[in-house]
Amino acid sequence: MRDETSPVPKPRTTGTAEPSTLQMLEARYKKAQEVSQVGSWEYNVNTNSFWGSDEGKRLYGLDPDADDFSAEEVMKLVVDEDRETTSQAMVDLLENDKPYDITFDIIPKNSPRRRTIHSVAEVERDASGRPVRVTGVLQDITKRKAVEDAYKEANLRLANIMEGTHVGTWEWNVQTGETVFNSIWAEMIGYSLEELEPMSVHTWEVLIHPDDLRQSGALLNQHFEGKLPNFHCECRMKHKDGHWVWVLDRGKVITWTEDGKPLMMYGTHTDITENKLAEEKIRELLADRELTLKEVHHRIKNNMNTIASLLSIQANSLKEPLAISALEDAKSRVKSMMVLYDKLFLASNSGKISLREYIPALLDEIIRNFPNGRLVQVKTEIHEIIMDANTLQPLGIILNELVTNVMKYAFPERNNGTIHVSATKCESAVQISVQDDGIGLPEYMDFDKSTGFGLQLVQSLTLQMKGEIRIIREEGTRFILGFKV
Repeated sequence: MRDETSPVPKPRTTGTAEPSTLQMLEARYKKAQEVSQVGSWEYNVNTNSFWGSDEGKRLYGLDPDADDFSAEEVMKLVVDEDRETTSQAMVDLLENDKPYDITFDIIPKNSPRRRTIHSVAEVERDASGRPVRVTGVLQDITKRKAVEDAYKEANLRLANIMEGTHVGTWEWNVQTGETVFNSIWAEMIGYSLEELEPMSVHTWEVLIHPDDLRQSGALLNQHFEGKLPNFHCECRMKHKDGHWVWVLDRGKVITWTEDGKPLMMYGTHTDITENKLAEEKIRELLADRELTLKEVHHRIKNNMNTIASLLSIQANSLKEPLAISALEDAKSRVKSMMVLYDKLFLASNSGKISLREYIPALLDEIIRNFPNGRLVQVKTEIHEIIMDANTLQPLGIILNELVTNVMKYAFPERNNGTIHVSATKCESAVQISVQDDGIGLPEYMDFDKSTGFGLQLVQSLTLQMKGEIRIIREEGTRFILGFKV
């Protein structure tokens, strides 16, 4: 049994009892144990019993008024999976003086709440070396253990992510140059960490491609100056066997010095060599495809030019006016398609052309075929409307027919005149207008009634575009074509 009574303090001269120094020290010691959740205990080898301090008894849920507890009573509070280890630790201490420093879980008496305890102890022996008493301290580390477990779990999860994604990591003290890499970072370029020692930022500077070093240095400075929220750079690293490995280097300064300088920076390396090779292959394929498309357009244009020349030669060999006119019309239609292919050949966005670029060029080609072309004034109001070749081809033929019709029949009494062509778009609806200030189209001529090939062709192509076309006979003639894109 342990006597924990304190000496009776001497009364003050005023008659008021004053705590003794020992009492004050004991009170402070108990308070410190409560605050730190540290208790003390003793194990009496001869009686196989334990004594515990107030904090020790509180942690175990033992009777605060009891002095001693049997070893069996105390060991029952240790969880089953830790009981054997805890008992063996005591045996090792008593028999072999093995350090007693253990962590185990308990379920306090009359409480379902599991607690984690850390305890250290030393053994006292008599003159013959026999163990007499074991004195120790214990501390409730449940909260700390939970934090440590969560930290270990987070680290394990992070390590698994790094392993699964094969991402290299680096830590850099910007002020000292001290750098830490993980093993994946080194393996990415064919090394082990031991081969790269001693490691510093110089290790990275030696292995990176000189051209990329300058680029990454510039990006780092922008990040340090706050112009970039993160450091992000694609660079080449020299592999151990001599080839270059493309890596995506990312990082961010996490801590700064008191005077605002970058201190600790953390980041990752990801091997993107396969992606870069695939990108290069795609660029080569696209370049080949673009070259092939331009060659096709060029050959089609040349073939059309040959056809137009043949039609012209055939027309010159004839004397019948109607036959000559038909061949000239056919030649004009071929020329209009040549303008489209010429624009497609020059277009940077293959297959798509702006009407603002296409229509004026088409009009110039049509007007040029007529002797009075220089006397006819052409005004345009073309909005920036992008269309693909499938829509532009029938549209070009329609414009060719309408403008050719104007040049042939609108100005019979005079050589000069004005043609106004506009193209506007509202949401998905496009409207094309061709207007002249000529003599006007006779009332009997209409798309539904006409027997002429030109107007029939316009009507057919308009239906093909799922559009509508109408004629307005005011101050000349105005054709309005509407369709959706």
